[in-house]
Amino acid sequence: MTRPITLDEVEVEFKGVKHTYSSQGRPYKLAVSGCCGTYVSGVVPYSNQGLVSNNFEEQVEFVLTVITEVAKKIGGSCIKTDKEAKKSILKLTVYVVDLDKGKYDALNQVFNDFFKNVGYFPARTTIGVASIPIPGALVEIDAVLDI
Repeated sequence: MTRPITLDEVEVEFKGVKHTYSSQGRPYKLAVSGCCGTYVSGVVPYSNQGLVSNNFEEQVEFVLTVITEVAKKIGGSCIKTDKEAKKSILKLTVYVVDLDKGKYDALNQVFNDFFKNVGYFPARTTIGVASIPIPGALVEIDAVLDI
């Protein structure tokens, strides 16, 4: 059996600011890629800059941007564009603090905007939770990629 490819860190630009998203020093990897795809650990709206925003929609967009960057980094020469990276996202599990209809509708709008030029939406499960272990975080998303 070959050893899986792992990833600890990605650099992303979001709203004109460069962020480093990292799992270094934690007891898990940001992403692990093996023979059956790539699994991305839960991503929260937090980076080396701190909490990226207090706004729910911006938090969701940041997390999806990190997942897209993970796909590009793991995919190497196979994934060259954001569109190709977004197409590699098969399944997302979304955890939302205090989920209500307003947040669910806002989540759907962010997904519509984020995936509008891709041609399809990934499978998704949305779960309401009481909290996420990062102060101020309103969302956490993990992913399965076809890479």
